[in-house]
Amino acid sequence: MVCSIFLEKQIMQSTNLNIILKIIIVLCSFLPLQAQVSTRSICINKEYEGNYRTTLKLKVPLDAEKQFYNLDINNAEITAITDNTGFDFLSNGKGLVVENTYGFVSSDGSYYDLQMEIDGVPQKGATTLEMKGTFLINYVGDASEEKTLELPFKENIQSSFDSEIGKITILDAGGATLQDGTEYHLYTLDTETPIGNLEVIDGDDSEEYRNMGLGLDENTVVFKEAPEKITIKVQTKSMETQKAPFDLNIGIGF
Repeated sequence: MVCSIFLEKQIMQSTNLNIILKIIIVLCSFLPLQAQVSTRSICINKEYEGNYRTTLKLKVPLDAEKQFYNLDINNAEITAITDNTGFDFLSNGKGLVVENTYGFVSSDGSYYDLQMEIDGVPQKGATTLEMKGTFLINYVGDASEEKTLELPFKENIQSSFDSEIGKITILDAGGATLQDGTEYHLYTLDTETPIGNLEVIDGDDSEEYRNMGLGLDENTVVFKEAPEKITIKVQTKSMETQKAPFDLNIGIGF
């Protein structure tokens, strides 16, 4: 009798455990998987003596529920770049070449396609490259505030300057020339802080440009002749930063 009771208890415990395991499996199937930074390709360039470079193309996952603003490569935390011979890229070179690093958001908005250039190349006999660190991804927040700013313009085209809302870069975005010789020059304001609803208080030639059936990107102004300074009204937006840690082990060769 004792043995039968013991067996019965064991069966009940086993059954309960199976039920618990099934519940866990079902719940896990509904939990979103945390996407990781992954490698798309690696290119080793020895074209110029003394200027060897390693180029990595990475896939950085984005939060589809948020509005992406930028990937702050200037403040990325690169803690290690080594190959399996022990060569340390950070100790023997500049590490990440920020000015040659760029990217774009995928068409479906699910990831950032990042191309990074590293100073130096893996050493002879290396078969893997390892890189560790954290990317900082900025998303547009919910809070906003209206600001009026007076900006030096003409002398700062294609350069950056500090302002009340952080660093601003005035980018030459091309333009259009009519048959009568009239020229329209486009300039985009690239800002550290997200902005919207850009309005030039002194007036620009944007409306005239649009009336010709030509489109304008957000935060872009149009002038026939660049002014010395402009006064603008903008809606500044808050920013939320998320960390994207990575630990990549990349195979080299075939």
